[in-house]
Amino acid sequence: MQLPRITPLAVPTKLTLRFWGTRGSIPVSGTAYMRYGGNTSCLSLTSDTGHLFIFDCGSGARLLGNYLLSPEWQEFNYMHTGVKNTCAYILLSHTHWDHIQGFPFFGPAFKPENHFHFIGGDDCSQTLNLNDIMGGQMQQCYFPVALDALPSQIDFFALATTESMKLDGATLTNKLLKHPIPTSAYRLELAGKIFVYATDHEPLALPNFQPHLLLGNDVVDIKLLELAAGADIMVHDAQYSTAELAQKVGWGHNSAEVAVDTAIKAGVKRLVLYHHDPGHDDTALDKILLDARRRAVALDNSQLEIIAASDGLTLEL
Repeated sequence: MQLPRITPLAVPTKLTLRFWGTRGSIPVSGTAYMRYGGNTSCLSLTSDTGHLFIFDCGSGARLLGNYLLSPEWQEFNYMHTGVKNTCAYILLSHTHWDHIQGFPFFGPAFKPENHFHFIGGDDCSQTLNLNDIMGGQMQQCYFPVALDALPSQIDFFALATTESMKLDGATLTNKLLKHPIPTSAYRLELAGKIFVYATDHEPLALPNFQPHLLLGNDVVDIKLLELAAGADIMVHDAQYSTAELAQKVGWGHNSAEVAVDTAIKAGVKRLVLYHHDPGHDDTALDKILLDARRRAVALDNSQLEIIAASDGLTLEL
């Protein structure tokens, strides 16, 4: 899975996380969505020595692609890697359309000098591999350019959950979480920092929140607690309010309050609420963020930093 490198990337001193799409299910637009944005799932993790990890390829991937084609990235990349091409790992949580729909519009894939390694699981029935799934949405009846016609080099790797792997010095670990098709949550460790990406999963059972008492492991998946232990930043699914969660059992998504309990139990430093419902405008997301912070206070953990992701948000690890 390691990208070929003429020279290994140096150990970084700074990691930057940038959100290009934070919405779930379908993109949205309009004045009611201006602060949090409307693109579907995509974020990037870069380093000051040339690392580039992309998490999911929703509609936000188009904007990420524009950035990677810009002089700003091209100059930065050449300075730190010594090459003019862009090489990246694209880590897919799963292949529901809001997590892959941006790839046909990802500009760097149309440049022959670029190289991408897709990493993710195959579909739950194992009848299709990752290559088939990504290529399916680019059949002629849907899109004018076929996957195998793209000039960039694209390789696909099916992910096992039995061991960690090394990618440019970073340690990547994944766990499968509860979703209509299994979703991979990722833990990436690099330069002494830990980033966890845990979108599209629901609690094991409906939560019964009580002040001063954390949810038990009958609700919070212990696999995620192990994956997120000590994370500097955890991005966590928070698509529904707690009231909506009770009406959406089996839909594969979570609430902000469950995310708070998970973060506290795992010892996470910063929690980012993610995968916003398309029916939630800016005002509704303000309320969800407020409820999450109130839950942290009720658990005597007001020191936990809680942020609601927005398109364009940049965080340093």
